[in-house]
Amino acid sequence: MVNQTFVRQYLFEHPVGFHIPQRGPRAGGLRFPDDHSDWEVIGVVDDMRPDSVDSPLQPEVFASFKQLVPAAMRNFDPILVVRTTTDPTTYVSRLRSLVHEQAPALALDSVMTMEDRVMTSLEKPRAYAVVLAWFSAFALVIAGVGLFGVLSFSVGQRTREIGVRSALGARALDIVALVLRQALWIVGGGVAVGLAAARAGGQLLSAFLYGISPHDALTFVVVPIVIIAVAVVACLVPARRAATVDSLTALRGG
Repeated sequence: MVNQTFVRQYLFEHPVGFHIPQRGPRAGGLRFPDDHSDWEVIGVVDDMRPDSVDSPLQPEVFASFKQLVPAAMRNFDPILVVRTTTDPTTYVSRLRSLVHEQAPALALDSVMTMEDRVMTSLEKPRAYAVVLAWFSAFALVIAGVGLFGVLSFSVGQRTREIGVRSALGARALDIVALVLRQALWIVGGGVAVGLAAARAGGQLLSAFLYGISPHDALTFVVVPIVIIAVAVVACLVPARRAATVDSLTALRGG
C-alpha cells in the first residue's frame, strides 16, 4: 500500500498493479524474503501526518510484517493500533500483559487514545492561538477605549458647533448620526489599512494555523464586522452626550 504523496511523486495516474523494484535507489529498509521480487502496489491510502499537524507530507509505503525479512524490522519502531467498541483505556492492562507474554523484553510506551494523540499534536498550535487570541482581545479593548476617548474629546471641542446645530433645528438623532459618522470614517480607514496589512502578512502566521487558510474569506469578513460593532458601542456614550447638549448653554459658553 502506498499513500497519495508517493503516487504523486513516483507513480502514474493508475498506480494499482504497478511494480517497484526492491533494490531501487529509493527502496529504503524494506526487504522481502525473496530479494528478486518486486513490490506490487495493491492500493492507495490517504496522506497522514504521523508527527504533527504542521509536518510536511512524506511519501510512505505500507507492508505487512509477515512479508518482511525479520532483520529489516529492527530498523523500525512498531506502532500498535487497536480499535475497540467500548472505552479503550480499559484494555491497556490487558494489552501490556499480552505483549509481556509474547515478548518479555518489550514494553508498551506512550499508550493513549487517538483523541489524546491528536490533542497532543495540537498543543503547540493551540498555545500559539490562545496567546494570539488574548493579544487580539487586548488590542480590541485598547482600540475601543482609545476611540471612546478621541470621540469624547472631539465632542467636548465641538460643543459650540453642536449647540449652533441644535439651535438651527438639528434633532438629537441628527447629532448622534453626526458623531457616529465621524467615528465610522476613522474606523473605516483603520479597518482598510488593517485588512491590507493582514493580507500582506498572512503568510507569516500560516505556521500557526491548522485547517484554515491565512487568507480565509470568513475571517476577513467577520473581524471587520466585530471591530465596527465595538466601535459603535464605544461611540454611543459620546454620541448621546452630544445629543443632550443644551444649545443656549453651549452658545453662552462659546
